[in-house]
Amino acid sequence: MMYGYLHEVCQQQHLDRTHRLKRSLIHLEVKQQCTNTSGGYNTGRMAEAPAKCVPCEGGAIEAMTGEAVQSALSALPWWTLESGAGDRLSIVRAFQAKNFVEAMAFLNRVAQVAEAEGHHPDIHLTSYREVKIELYTHSVGGVTEDDLILARRIDTLPVVYSKSQRQALEELEQSRAQS
Repeated sequence: MMYGYLHEVCQQQHLDRTHRLKRSLIHLEVKQQCTNTSGGYNTGRMAEAPAKCVPCEGGAIEAMTGEAVQSALSALPWWTLESGAGDRLSIVRAFQAKNFVEAMAFLNRVAQVAEAEGHHPDIHLTSYREVKIELYTHSVGGVTEDDLILARRIDTLPVVYSKSQRQALEELEQSRAQS
């Protein structure tokens, strides 16, 4: 009888250690920064972490103009400016992940970063691997510096793209290098 109980306790301790190790590896993966596109991974071009988001406090932050956002997007090549309901501006990054699991893994990494920043994007997953991240500051109804900061942070996260998406990104990078 005692052996069975001890065996269960030892097994549970092993499972706890395994869970902690897996959790540590997930956190390590999120922190990794890689700048190549080989194997479908691409985590952006950020050499250093961007500034941290600041909380919105009753009118302390104003929405940026469309021209200011467009100018800032020159440093964020994977993001586009879109106009939403009531002329609300937002910045959007959309792509096709390799599969459902890779899309969800990316979205979970985005969720961790967003929660740490206290600034949350609208996240869309359609057709099982079509990912769309939409950023705007809900309290002011437009794009603020916090959205640009979060976009830069999201661009540092690893992504496993679909083959066609990876090819399109490589062609885009080549055309940018030539100009």
